[in-house]
Amino acid sequence: MPPDVAAAPMLTGGAMFRKPRDAGMDDDDSDEKIEIAWKSIDSDVVMKMCNAVENAALDPLITVVDLTDNKLGPEGMKLLANSMGRGFVTDCIIRFNNVGKDGADSLSVVVSESSTLTHLDLRGNNLGSAGVERLLKAVGGSTRLQVFGLGGNDIGPEGAAQVAAALVHNTSITNLQLWKCGFGPLGASHIADLIMKDRSTTSLDLWGNRFGTTAPGPSGGRWDRTASTTSLDLWGNRFGPEGAGAVGRALGQNGVLTRISLGENKLGDAGAELLARGLARNRALTDLDVRSNQISPDGFHPLAAAVGSHGALRTLSLCNNPLGASGVSHIRSKMASCPSLTALDLWNCQIGATGASRLADWLAAYRRLQWLNLACNDIGEAGAHSVAQALPQCGALAFLDVTSNGIPHNAAELLVARVEETPSITSLSLHGNDASRALEKRVHELLSQRQQRVENRSDRCGQAGRDWLAAYRRLQWLNLACNDIGGAGAHSVAQALPQCGALAFLDVTSNGIPHNAAELLVARVEETPSITSLSLHGNDASRALEKRVHELLSQRQQRVENRGDRCGQACRVPAPAVAQPRACNDIGGAGAHSVAQALPQCGALAFLDVTSNGIPHNAAELLVARVEETPSITSLSLHGNDASRALEKRVHELLSQRQQRVESACATW
Repeated sequence: MPPDVAAAPMLTGGAMFRKPRDAGMDDDDSDEKIEIAWKSIDSDVVMKMCNAVENAALDPLITVVDLTDNKLGPEGMKLLANSMGRGFVTDCIIRFNNVGKDGADSLSVVVSESSTLTHLDLRGNNLGSAGVERLLKAVGGSTRLQVFGLGGNDIGPEGAAQVAAALVHNTSITNLQLWKCGFGPLGASHIADLIMKDRSTTSLDLWGNRFGTTAPGPSGGRWDRTASTTSLDLWGNRFGPEGAGAVGRALGQNGVLTRISLGENKLGDAGAELLARGLARNRALTDLDVRSNQISPDGFHPLAAAVGSHGALRTLSLCNNPLGASGVSHIRSKMASCPSLTALDLWNCQIGATGASRLADWLAAYRRLQWLNLACNDIGEAGAHSVAQALPQCGALAFLDVTSNGIPHNAAELLVARVEETPSITSLSLHGNDASRALEKRVHELLSQRQQRVENRSDRCGQAGRDWLAAYRRLQWLNLACNDIGGAGAHSVAQALPQCGALAFLDVTSNGIPHNAAELLVARVEETPSITSLSLHGNDASRALEKRVHELLSQRQQRVENRGDRCGQACRVPAPAVAQPRACNDIGGAGAHSVAQALPQCGALAFLDVTSNGIPHNAAELLVARVEETPSITSLSLHGNDASRALEKRVHELLSQRQQRVESACATW
């Protein structure tokens, strides 16, 4: 490798060779990266990249190649692919470089032979169906590739058939990006077959494929219940009400999908009603996006009713639909008791001051909303007053956007005063209203202080939590997701884990944990044999680290399952005794009876979630009676079942007493 490449951190054209390291991170904790964006590169630069990629003496090795709009072309791609075949690249991102069929064919060899490649993104390379034929065959046979992107390549219906045939039996790809591939109505059926039969892909992006009325809904009458896709993006396919019916039928049958984006599909009121029918039978969906679909108050009425009775939905985007004040009335009447909704997007829904007043009534009563977007609704002074008056009752609200609403200065001041009385709010957007710079500065200073306190509290809680965990030792299930514990908090939790001999489930999703702290956490999990479930998503954890976690915990779970199988009929509830959440499994009355009969033998069980399982009231009563006979249980969730308020109150009082006893015991520790 030429000395100037080895010594210099930069290449001609802005190529970054060294990924910035976090303070205190060892050199071997950081990957080497080549990144050039929006700069033409000549043959000399290509050769320098090739030399660097295959240089085994470089410390650390080049593992990421990220090139965007560089006029690389087929020849440059062939040279680089040849070097990657001898190198250690894990992430190959070649976007808008017109690599052509020859370039794609050269990458097919890398996919087939590389022992390290896990991420391949070829978006926007003007590839047709003939250009991806060899590549798709290689991708289909890969056992290492996890992320594959062909977005922005017009491979058409023929390409859709090739994708479905090649990937239907792949077991490694979890993220598949096929947006704007020109599939059209003829390609929809092939993609539907892939969705139905695929066993590994969890995130599938299909926006902008112009499926028309033939949306990729049920093939052969239904979506396979065992399909793996949990996130599906169908934005901008313009399939109208007829396609909405197909998606609605699929939602009614599918128990795996948790997120679906249906924006810009011309659903209209008829499509919204068909979608609502499927949603009413669905118990798994957590995120629904129906933005920009020309849904009026009449069309929103059945959708609001379905959302109101849904036991799992957390996020609903209705933005850019003409709901008006009448549509907000449906929110107030039909969504008054949503058990799980925490985020609502009403950007540009034409709700006006009257709609804002009705929404404020709902907010004050609902109290569980955490994220609310009211931007561009022309709520004016009266609407801002209504929202402001409701804020002190919104104890969970953290994010509020009232951008461009024609709010005069006096109403903006009242809004800020009420935000000051609502300590949960850490983000407020007032842009585009008549708010003075002094008022905006006041908001900025207030929320900066709150965000700092949240960070400081995370640090203090980390130390206190470590001490409590290490001393208590009996905890079996712990969810710390979305608490911004950062590196320091992760270190504290990690140090306590080896003393937690009963802990089986740990979730630290989206906590801003850097890679070195994530590695320490995983190392401590390896020293804690009781842990069978760890979620690190949303942190700076490398794919290699996530793979390490997956392999470790898969082995542990397999041992648990084998142990459970040997127990035979004597074991009604799968080991271990710590319950993994059983929400949204449609166990019904018979399943609830079976679980209930097993509970008195579960002497270690502390947490049980049977949310949205279609359990009738008599079975729910039996379940509660058995919980009363199982003193270890301190948490039971019955939401979304036919349980009376009196029964839920009985559960609440019982478990509150038990939790109080646990806290008293902790205090003595």
